[in-house]
Amino acid sequence: MRMDALCSARTSAMLLAAAVLGACGTSNSAPRSERLIAEQFASVNASPAVGAGPSVGPTPPPAGAPTSEPDVTGATQVRTPPAGSVAASAPTDTLALRSFIGEPDVSATPASAVDTPIVLESVVGQINGRPLFASEVLTPLDGKLRALAAQVNNNRAQFARGATNDIIQVVTNKVRDELILAEAQASLPPEVRQGLFAFLGRIQKNLVSAQSGSELQADEALRESTGQTLQQASRDRLERELIGNELRTKILPRVNVPWRLIRQEYDRNFDKYNPAGAATLRVISVPLADANAVRRAEEAIATKPFAEAAAMDFNAFLRSEGGLAQRELDRPYEQSPLFANEAMTIAAQKLSEGQTSPPVKWNDNLAWVHLESIDPGEAVTLYDAQLDIESDLRDRKFNQERNIYFERLLARGSFTRIESMVEESVAIAIERYLPPQAQ
Repeated sequence: MRMDALCSARTSAMLLAAAVLGACGTSNSAPRSERLIAEQFASVNASPAVGAGPSVGPTPPPAGAPTSEPDVTGATQVRTPPAGSVAASAPTDTLALRSFIGEPDVSATPASAVDTPIVLESVVGQINGRPLFASEVLTPLDGKLRALAAQVNNNRAQFARGATNDIIQVVTNKVRDELILAEAQASLPPEVRQGLFAFLGRIQKNLVSAQSGSELQADEALRESTGQTLQQASRDRLERELIGNELRTKILPRVNVPWRLIRQEYDRNFDKYNPAGAATLRVISVPLADANAVRRAEEAIATKPFAEAAAMDFNAFLRSEGGLAQRELDRPYEQSPLFANEAMTIAAQKLSEGQTSPPVKWNDNLAWVHLESIDPGEAVTLYDAQLDIESDLRDRKFNQERNIYFERLLARGSFTRIESMVEESVAIAIERYLPPQAQ
């Protein structure tokens, strides 16, 4: 009888345990997804207060984690707190956020995040599905925009006019680079794409090697100099290489400069490569009937530098300029027509540099000519000029073909209108660099 009772008790206990497990296993209730609001996030993730002593009790489980406690029968019972609940003992202190707009005013009472939102970043448009952030446009211009803001004295219209051209340039370059990069990535064969990871690793290794092999030091140096991390700088350099390779592959084969174009360019700019010479002469002219003026001129020419004598009051030829007479030479000096008066021309053609002619009758005057210097002009032959001409023509042809290539990318690319992105960037720059207007 006692054995029957013991067996019956054991059977009842086993059935009870099976019922409990079955109820747990057949539950249809799915876990609910709750949104963690800012206050809950701050309270859950807040650090303990500075100076707080060590905990003397057992460490409480994280909020939302199941807890186990024994029931009266000695079995373990699982209890799960309601979703979204927060432990009452969690601290509620929050850390002040820092944004790129400026440091928060820690002396004032912090306002609710809902009442005063902090804008950390703004999207001004998209290029091939990738968002273009305001910082990508404004950071390269930070120095210029700060200087401009200091000059305009909070004049928003003047600031916008001064910043627009630079912002247009940056946005246009961003659109161009993104479209070319997408084109380059799409045209890479699969085996080359696999090699990009190794190439990226070599770039990063080279950047680290420049800082004595310290990855941490390289990262800090790049942050200070460029504002980029080591990974960002490596990726940026890889993208530069891809863009350069795309341009070389698609554009350079179309840049051809035949000899015919070089010859035509030389003939078109013949005067540039064969500049005319120049002669610098000085003239003293006095009335032939004025004996006193003739005597003074002869004394001055004999005792003073010719330029000083030509500036004296008796000279009737451009006295204010020291009797200066510049003549352009389109032929050898000895054959050039230097003056309208034939006697003056003959007298001047016989001179060497630094010589003064004897007195020459010039209409009703008596004149002296002094040859100060001759610049024959340095002619450049086609043979000597061909390399410079070819380089110039090649650059012009490359820019022309690049513009054509870029226009084709713009026609089939997907991006926000450049004008819209520029306007949005200018508006954000005004908010960022100028003080707020009084309400």
